[in-house]
Amino acid sequence: MILSRQLVNNNEGGKTMKEKLNAFIEDFKKEALLDVIKIELTANPMVGITQSKVGGHFYLPKSACIPTNDKGEQLMFLAQINCEELPENAIYPKKGIVQFWIFGGDYDMGNDYENPCSDINKRVLYYPTIEDHFSE
Repeated sequence: MILSRQLVNNNEGGKTMKEKLNAFIEDFKKEALLDVIKIELTANPMVGITQSKVGGHFYLPKSACIPTNDKGEQLMFLAQINCEELPENAIYPKKGIVQFWIFGGDYDMGNDYENPCSDINKRVLYYPTIEDHFSE
């Protein structure tokens, strides 16, 4: 209520209420709007090892290992994004592969509700270049 009175009573530079609100909305959009990439899943059994996918055979460089939790149990591959397959964006790198891994051996699927930032049972890995890798 006080804010609306200030906007009504403060006639800065002769701007109308509508002009002030439109300016506020434009400023808000610049600060609040985020880039979004829409992903559509399709059934395709012939997806290559380095292509974007949910589940299936994943990219793993010969210099890397499947991630494990603090007990040495392997994490489960969830998805990977080949950044070169994405539309132009300011979210992901232009090249490389981003992978998502979770621990599938419990009900929580890698979530730690007491410490949500913990990576003990989940990982996000980024491989900046595609190198010699294991095949299917």
